[in-house]
Amino acid sequence: MAALKGVGHSAIDSILQARQEGGPYQSFFDFCSRVDLRRVTKKVVEVLIKSGAFDGFGLSRNGMFAVLGTMVDLALKNQKDKELGQNDLFGDVDQQAKTPTGIQIPEEEWSQQEVLSFEKSAFGFYFSGHPLQVYEHSLKRLTSHTINELSTVGKDQNVTLGGTILSKKVIFTKSGKKMAFAELEDLTGKLEIIVFSRTFEKEGDLLQDDEPLLVKGTIDHSDEGDKIIVESLGLLSESLINSTRSIHLDLAYQEFTPQRAEQALNIFREFSGNSQVCIHLKKDNSYEATIDLPGNIRVMACERLQHQLDQVFKRKVVRFQ
Repeated sequence: MAALKGVGHSAIDSILQARQEGGPYQSFFDFCSRVDLRRVTKKVVEVLIKSGAFDGFGLSRNGMFAVLGTMVDLALKNQKDKELGQNDLFGDVDQQAKTPTGIQIPEEEWSQQEVLSFEKSAFGFYFSGHPLQVYEHSLKRLTSHTINELSTVGKDQNVTLGGTILSKKVIFTKSGKKMAFAELEDLTGKLEIIVFSRTFEKEGDLLQDDEPLLVKGTIDHSDEGDKIIVESLGLLSESLINSTRSIHLDLAYQEFTPQRAEQALNIFREFSGNSQVCIHLKKDNSYEATIDLPGNIRVMACERLQHQLDQVFKRKVVRFQ
């Protein structure tokens, strides 16, 4: 826990002490009610949620984050009342779940991109995955190569890569203009990219840590390793939206209930766009019916759409083409 940003030794000592005195924490609410919240502050608990420290309690990180303020307020009041010998505010609580009456925990989880971004803010690096994983299948049609394939590419050949920026260094040229050296990472490796002033002036603002990019340029082989001389940068999310003709939902018949169909339709309306929607219903892995939704239902192919549909059907069901 000491490796987590914002979690100091005082908070860690308090967490360990409460566990030693009362046994393992049984739930998120048990944790909040037992630790010394003067040392384990709300900010500390936020970092623990973002890092996944409470995942074993079976609640979504988003849900715990949403009720954290209420829980801390109740727990602080309860601790003060105990010190004064007054009644326990947690008296009307499910003793097994340790959940205060009336508190509803949202079940919806953060999107994968949000989970990874929060993990990086807590750890300083991605922990449970990589931001490119949600684009893994789409990358095959949006890029020409992966980083580990570049050794076979001829010098000065045009390539298109997808990746995230690990670090960057901005310098001034002799003419007083900005350019940048950055480290790009995909699911296979990492390399240096060089963004000269002409490209930096137009697209340098895209060199952000957590935003997946589409990088177009030419390969430069040297003794120091492969480099890309960047000709253009673009958001991978925008490329996905602009290049996707249709989205496909692969479902079993029993999954496509009227309630879930209505939820999916509401999501389609929320993310209106230009891509056609096709639903593939399978039965016993032998028979498939394809439903092409009418032309007035077009959607935007984005990670949030995919995440919300996956939440409705409790698994990954979306393909972009």
